[in-house]
Amino acid sequence: MDPIYQKSGWSILHQTVCGASRSGSYASAPGRGATFALLLLSSGFCAANVSQPKNIRVSLQFLEVAHPVLTEMLGGDKTGGAAMHAKAIALAKDGQAKILETCVLMCLSGQKATVESIREFIYPCEYHPPDLTWHVPPTDKQRAAMPPEPPSNPVFRYIGAFETRNTGVTFEIAPTWDEAASNIELRLVPQVVTQVRLDTWMEHVDEWGDASLRMPAFETWRVNTSVSLMPGQFEMVSVITPIPNAPGPSGPRKILVFVRADVITL
Repeated sequence: MDPIYQKSGWSILHQTVCGASRSGSYASAPGRGATFALLLLSSGFCAANVSQPKNIRVSLQFLEVAHPVLTEMLGGDKTGGAAMHAKAIALAKDGQAKILETCVLMCLSGQKATVESIREFIYPCEYHPPDLTWHVPPTDKQRAAMPPEPPSNPVFRYIGAFETRNTGVTFEIAPTWDEAASNIELRLVPQVVTQVRLDTWMEHVDEWGDASLRMPAFETWRVNTSVSLMPGQFEMVSVITPIPNAPGPSGPRKILVFVRADVITL
């Protein structure tokens, strides 16, 4: 038997009506017609509510606080997700915290969804020295008879390959509504990529200009986790430590990652 049929009022209707019909007393009893109509109507509503697909809207927030502030927040009596989010928002209103990013994404229960707010950063990743074009490669004997090649100017090198890196925000979710437990099982993968600087690998400046070889450096904040959420309540799923410019074990800033899921009914 269909599980939805078993959970809905149609099963009750089937048992009540069919059982009474077999006994021959349901249709003939006075006033049973109105009761039958009401039971049929309520059963239809119950079946519609069970089989109706659920839209899940997921909200994600990145909030930056100082390291001592986070330590104080975690040492308090109320460390639940909703209480921590309320403290962080109050600090942001007072100027002691900063809201860095907010993402909102909605999809059907049991489906996957992705939102991207990115910029493609294309940069060269392979360099080759200048060389002559050979139809037939020279043999070792011919190459040995050639005069030694002078040092090549870096200006005349050519690029052999390019790399593409998406900078910005990517947010992927896979929510599932648990009807029995009345909660939301959420799989989420938020990612923030930032190009922070250009590292000089080789420096060359002459009368023709700057031909130094520089490569970009990126910083990534990424969370990959699964959580169980109560609808309409924030939960703190991670704390990210940004990489400081100076070498050290930890930076002065901490990034709090909060997530909330809501069931949107049609």
